Amino acid sequence: WKDARTCVADERCGTPAGRCEHGCRLEAGGFPTCTCMQGFVLADDGISCKSCIHNITIGEPGRSASPHFPNNYSRDSECEWHIRSADPNKQVVIIFDVFRLEPGQGGVCRKDYLDVFFHPDEQYAASEAYAPFRFCGYFSQRPVTLTSHTSFVKMRLRTDSSGEYPGFSFRYTVQSPPAGPSDEEMARQNS
Repeated sequence: WKDARTCVADERCGTPAGRCEHGCRLEAGGFPTCTCMQGFVLADDGISCKSCIHNITIGEPGRSASPHFPNNYSRDSECEWHIRSADPNKQVVIIFDVFRLEPGQGGVCRKDYLDVFFHPDEQYAASEAYAPFRFCGYFSQRPVTLTSHTSFVKMRLRTDSSGEYPGFSFRYTVQSPPAGPSDEEMARQNS
């Protein structure tokens, strides 16, 4: 990555609409491409950058998608969705209607992938009990539903410099957790 000042000094990184906001990369053959710092994605104008952290509190069901969906997402980017139920006693439900990222290699997501955490504290979420789910490639059976056991879901999309794909579109809602056995039933089971 070159910084924005280097890009301004390098005429190849100029575009008809202006200069790259954060930085640029010269592709093979000297073709310039604007780039953005972590937590930002390239805006539709191709030179400016916009935040890519989405904070969603669910009161009513809604929809979201990867940047530029249904067009291809940007290379070398990172976006996050922090999705929380307005009611802390409800579970978050994510329903992917479309999911198409760069495929993994040998069953491992190494290039573009989506990590899904079911706990707001990433250190805790990274523990064995709450390790993130990692997805790449595509879902052949749709829709795909993920249900958190908490009132929070964090999703992080990371892309590398190789391929670009359409990404994903998802719906979000909340539900009450499944009813467990009553205290009386638990006492009976434990006696």
